[in-house]
Amino acid sequence: MTDQTSLNRSPKRYSTFIGLILSTLFNLLCLSIVAWFFLFIWFGAKTIHAGVEITATSIFSLFLKTSTVIEGRLIIFTLSLPLWATILFVMIVDGLVQRDIRKFQAARESTFLFHRLCLLTRHLFYGFFFLFMSLPWQVQSQTFILIMLLIVSGLLMLMIKHYKKYV
Repeated sequence: MTDQTSLNRSPKRYSTFIGLILSTLFNLLCLSIVAWFFLFIWFGAKTIHAGVEITATSIFSLFLKTSTVIEGRLIIFTLSLPLWATILFVMIVDGLVQRDIRKFQAARESTFLFHRLCLLTRHLFYGFFFLFMSLPWQVQSQTFILIMLLIVSGLLMLMIKHYKKYV
């Protein structure tokens, strides 16, 4: 006879992970849409400032220009996902090793730093992504994504390092 609690835990764990992935993708999609509107307004203001008459063709060209910029940046971000996975895996392992070393020490501590780093990591990731998607001028995408990756992965390593000692 199998234990009922062990059967109920496994699907919940996977559904939580899938929910986290889906909510992250939904947030990135929403941020991309907001960035698209921001760039559309920016390019429209530049067009009006240049003295170009607003017609249906100029609005359509603004639509195409904005869509091209957002599409290119989304493709660049998508192509950098293997780099993200590799660096984040290394930082997670490093954080777990540091947590394991810290676990064998006899000091008392709170999880305040863990919870603050969790919020900071999430907000910085979404903030950097929105900034990358909505900057109206051309940016060096490799440099921007690399800086974003190093900051977020360093904070993730610290967050995992300060996870609870006693589970």
